[in-house]
Amino acid sequence: MQYTLTVKDYSKLEELISVFRERGNTSAKEGYESGAAQDGHHDEGYQLSLRETALHDRRIRELEEIRNNCKVVEAEEQDKVVKIGNIVFLEYPDGRNIKAILCGYPFGQTVYLSEISISSPIGKAIMGAKKGEIRQVNVGGKKISVTVTEILFPSQA
Repeated sequence: MQYTLTVKDYSKLEELISVFRERGNTSAKEGYESGAAQDGHHDEGYQLSLRETALHDRRIRELEEIRNNCKVVEAEEQDKVVKIGNIVFLEYPDGRNIKAILCGYPFGQTVYLSEISISSPIGKAIMGAKKGEIRQVNVGGKKISVTVTEILFPSQA
């Protein structure tokens, strides 16, 4: 699969790979130290570190797969239509409002903003929308409408 990432998203990706490498190294070191004192195969700390290291390694492989199959683009500094990198305010028919950033891949590193992938049904539906425009999206077999109430520049993220 080909991923489109903004320069900012690519930076997050590189940071996450480093974080998971460090975590994997730490859990492997702790497991070695725990198992060195006794028969490691029977030591709970050693067994736990093996599982943690395997989880970190798997996440690193997933992130590297994204990095190896991505196209990096500069987010266009505009607020007229929804594009990758824009912050959007959406209103749902039930009155719920969300503020989100349209991204190439949701890494979950944005604390104050939701992330909407351009590959998701909602991301595809709102791509290219203008302020005030209503778009239809299929979610869980139901068709819902979503209104783009505001579009902010990528630099405001």
